[in-house]
Amino acid sequence: MFSEKFRRTGAFVVDILIAKMFTQALLSGLVFLTYDFINSSEAKLSLNDDTALPVLLALVMSIMMTFIIIYMTYSLLCFRLIGRSLGKYLLSVPEPEHYSVKTYGSKEFRKIFLTVASLGLYPLYAGLQLYIYDRPPYHMQ
Repeated sequence: MFSEKFRRTGAFVVDILIAKMFTQALLSGLVFLTYDFINSSEAKLSLNDDTALPVLLALVMSIMMTFIIIYMTYSLLCFRLIGRSLGKYLLSVPEPEHYSVKTYGSKEFRKIFLTVASLGLYPLYAGLQLYIYDRPPYHMQ
């Protein structure tokens, strides 16, 4: 019982790390292109500017959304090719039931959305609290 629970958790972590690797590669390319575009234009952004915090919050949200999209694409591609996630395939985790693509996609979306939302909403909340009410976040009090 416990070993299967740990293998399922390990398979999920393997899948998250693979999707994170693809996300980092994509975002590194986008950052390089954006940096090159900003240097060639007259647009300047300072971290002491009033627009810095909303820009950083939008950046965090876009990174989270990019990660969710890449994870879902990766999951559905693995499901189409091998019938389950790559982490479950590598760790030999048995699938208790057969899913349709729609059911599998909704299950994976709910799982990754809740993971990212629980980890990523605090920076968004803390930044909005500082920007709107001028209160420091809870971890700085």
